[in-house]
Amino acid sequence: MHQLKHVQFGYINLNDKNILVEHLAKNKKPVIFPVKAITSYLPHDFEKVFAEKTLRFAPLLDLEILDAMLMMVINPTILITKEHQHLMNGIAHQSALAIQRVRLIEAQREEAYVSTALLQVAQNLARTINLPHVLDMVTRLTPMLVGVTQCFIFLANDKASLVPPGASNLGLTDKASLVPPGASCYRLEAMYGVDGFDIHPKTPCDYWQELPSLIRDSVQYPIDVGNRLPPILQAVFPHGQLHTFLFPLQAQGNLIGCLLVGDTKMPILSLRREIITGIAYQTALAIDNAMLHAEHMNQKQLQHDLELARDIQRSFMPQDLPTLHDWDMATRWEMAHKVGGDFFDLISLSKHHLLIIIADVANKGLPAALFMAKTISLIRVTSLELSEPAEILDRVNKLLLPDSSGGMFVTVFCAVLERETGHLKYTSGGHNPPILLRKSGESIMLRTQGIILGVFDGMDFEQKSDTLHVGDGVLFYTDGVTEAFNSDDEMFGEDRLLHVLKENWHCSADEIAGKIQKSINDFAYPRSQSDDFTLLLVKRT
Repeated sequence: MHQLKHVQFGYINLNDKNILVEHLAKNKKPVIFPVKAITSYLPHDFEKVFAEKTLRFAPLLDLEILDAMLMMVINPTILITKEHQHLMNGIAHQSALAIQRVRLIEAQREEAYVSTALLQVAQNLARTINLPHVLDMVTRLTPMLVGVTQCFIFLANDKASLVPPGASNLGLTDKASLVPPGASCYRLEAMYGVDGFDIHPKTPCDYWQELPSLIRDSVQYPIDVGNRLPPILQAVFPHGQLHTFLFPLQAQGNLIGCLLVGDTKMPILSLRREIITGIAYQTALAIDNAMLHAEHMNQKQLQHDLELARDIQRSFMPQDLPTLHDWDMATRWEMAHKVGGDFFDLISLSKHHLLIIIADVANKGLPAALFMAKTISLIRVTSLELSEPAEILDRVNKLLLPDSSGGMFVTVFCAVLERETGHLKYTSGGHNPPILLRKSGESIMLRTQGIILGVFDGMDFEQKSDTLHVGDGVLFYTDGVTEAFNSDDEMFGEDRLLHVLKENWHCSADEIAGKIQKSINDFAYPRSQSDDFTLLLVKRT
């Protein structure tokens, strides 16, 4: 090195748009410039420091370190030999190796920190599937791990791809500035964060009508929001005082929210953006999992409630059919869903008279089940005072009318059987006509004039009568029996029902009911049951 005692060494970083960097990257050879010739490309006051010196720039390109160069300041009065140049090139090469090692270590440290930070977030998020806890945890961990001073999560609106306030916050201390004195406020509750805060009396969605382009811009990458926030949030994240970025929260291809962070101390540069991007990704997954879990729990609770409702609904039906001398009875009751609107009932009016009810509430599910329960209750109460079928339906219709809403109505067939004589009085409220089958094979459809219950007042219900002799019987059923469809959209219909009934009339009532049900299932296969299915068979033996 004593041979280079008149040569000074220095190291500077220049950006890749500098003419010196461009020249060295293109030619990959050392270049010598007088200081005055390149003053405009050098750091400030460089000329004053090195005066009349000549600069030799050796590129550190051996290992593709393109953003750095080795600068050697040379006394112009000294002759630089090839031996000197060879030695300086060796120094440049060794410098490149050293710089690369340092950068590699720095990169490894940064990678280790990023991995550690994200691992800590992942471990904490893995401990909970509760949405408020997830959001609260993220807004607490992000400032600690990344050093931002403010962290806010917004959840997406169900009705649009915009993002209304609805989540968590940290660092929102200046609450008073958000609300004009005396103004009514919308309270953002503290269920998702550190503290709630008051905002101007618009609905949350109103603020986000100002942000559609901002939200769209953030779908793929984090963006520096600058002064593009709506006024209500500019009070919290003031442009010029905060470095603010918006990070999208996406799960399964859907924008489910965004993470807004701000820092009053320093810009949010690439390393911190990388960590927050990772946190945003994990947060989106955690939010999605929490929402799915909540939905699953809601579905589970709903299934439990439906099972309970089915048990309650079943309790309205006769648990055991009455055992009557010289009479054989059987029923089948299957709901298309957990609960439904079909029902039947057998009520003893006296020692010799039995009230037979079969009915079908329009619609399905819980509304139909509730309307069914109400109708059964009204029929039972009415039957304590009245014993004529037409009078019972007329009274029940009047009682249903005041509370009938939402297009709910019920079809009912009501009959009173005198057990000793087989005399049958009956009337219909818009229901499928039962089939009276004689021992001889003759069939009669029990039709009467009558309208569905729960729609019109002042309608007359026609009442008729007939007699069941030994070997005769009546099949009561709902439209789920005859209106079962197969894969060709053919309906089972009354003709097929009558055929199965006649073919098996010699069997017991329970066997006949089973044959009917099997015939319908075989006919409809592979289509699933689409409507409630109820039948009641009464046969005189």
